[in-house]
Amino acid sequence: MNYYNANNEDNINVKNNKGLDQISDSPEADLKRLFNPAMVVEDTVPKQTNLPISLRPYRNSQQEFKEIQTQIEELLKASFIRPSHSPYAAPVTLAYKKDEGKRSRLCIDYRKLNEITRKDSTPVPLIDFVIDNLTHAKFFSTLDLTSGYWHIKIHEKDAEKLAFTTNFGLYEWLRHPFGWKNSPAVFQRTIRQIFYKNIS
Repeated sequence: MNYYNANNEDNINVKNNKGLDQISDSPEADLKRLFNPAMVVEDTVPKQTNLPISLRPYRNSQQEFKEIQTQIEELLKASFIRPSHSPYAAPVTLAYKKDEGKRSRLCIDYRKLNEITRKDSTPVPLIDFVIDNLTHAKFFSTLDLTSGYWHIKIHEKDAEKLAFTTNFGLYEWLRHPFGWKNSPAVFQRTIRQIFYKNIS
């Protein structure tokens, strides 16, 4: 969220901001165009044990099978994942978005991997602190970073640890996935590094 302090409102002339009221969400783009070039920071997957976690794929209906296959093909095309020979394997499932009809998101069940992963304790800002900083704000804007974790690369040597299994193959992530224990902390630290000078 961006905001302008009320103390500086004399320097803001809304009338001169042509098209300000015409800004709209851009249409959805394919993954490769959306994330290329990506802002990336490589990060590692710290673990408490070297024993690999390997689970069998979940059973899917024919409809789920086709949907998973479609999303896998899109991720391969975007170079977010690649075929794997990893000893690790986490099962795949689909999460359906309540507010978007039948749209689904590919989810990896990393619960077993998360149990042996050392926690990254980078804090997420308290909402009360954020709201306090907006006390004197006059203008507000929001930014929804599409699939934010996918902007951050996984360290090459750690890609195999995030491997996941489907009923038609084994794959591993090259970007931070949703469902892994430390993805939120890594994302927060990356955003803080980028906007450090702009955060009051």
